[in-house]
Amino acid sequence: MFENVFLFLINPPSRLRACGALLSGVSTVLVIFGLYLRIGIAGADIIRSMTKIKGGDMTLATLYPGLPAWFIPESTPAFIMLLVLFGCGVYAQLVARTFNKFV
Repeated sequence: MFENVFLFLINPPSRLRACGALLSGVSTVLVIFGLYLRIGIAGADIIRSMTKIKGGDMTLATLYPGLPAWFIPESTPAFIMLLVLFGCGVYAQLVARTFNKFV
């Protein structure tokens, strides 16, 4: 079954290159967006520590209740997973370039 997926992506190699570009682009945007929103969490934690307000950990869901935050990375494993997906996207682009030389 996976042979058909591989053959679909590799014939023509531009499909694999587009898939790799999409994968690396989306993971880059999510990492940048997650780091940007992390600034708000850090600022809220600083304010809470200065005023000595007790409470649980601050998350994006508590800080931005109207924002759908299920796709935004908040933890270190999520950022590592997105970096691995970025590497997979770059690797897919390199493989597509290699197959493009043979075609």
